[in-house]
Amino acid sequence: MKTKALEEEYKKLSEEQGKLQSQSDKLVSVVEGLKKVRKTLLVSMGMMVLAFALFQRYKNSSRQQVIEDSSIKIEHWIKYENGTALDMKTGLLWMTKDFRNIEKTTPKNWDEAMAWADKINEEYFARFSNWRLPSIDEYQATLNPDRTKPAFDQKKIIRWVT
Repeated sequence: MKTKALEEEYKKLSEEQGKLQSQSDKLVSVVEGLKKVRKTLLVSMGMMVLAFALFQRYKNSSRQQVIEDSSIKIEHWIKYENGTALDMKTGLLWMTKDFRNIEKTTPKNWDEAMAWADKINEEYFARFSNWRLPSIDEYQATLNPDRTKPAFDQKKIIRWVT
């Protein structure tokens, strides 16, 4: 009797082992499928990042080309339509309008001028956020030889004499 009971128990355990082996094989198959999906997703994400980077580069180069195509060269200056002018001697980029032109007043003190530079940076004027107040020498270098206007300004100054 014990032998028969053991044989039945053995048979049940063998069947259970077969079921478990089948489930295990299915799980292994699912895991392998998930690994393939993960690999596909990672490759797809990498391709999307690359495509985005290439698009940004194209967009920026197109924008830069438009900016350069619309620029005006004046002696050692390049004046851009985005409200900036590049001094090719110093490599400094200048705003073509300053506090007085934009705010319609002059800064009352140093702190107000510094706060305005911070404001322009927060607004990303011309897509830059590193604007600062120039030194006296830097500012004087922007003036034309007779020191009457910025060197990048092509407007004629009319003076009335009586």
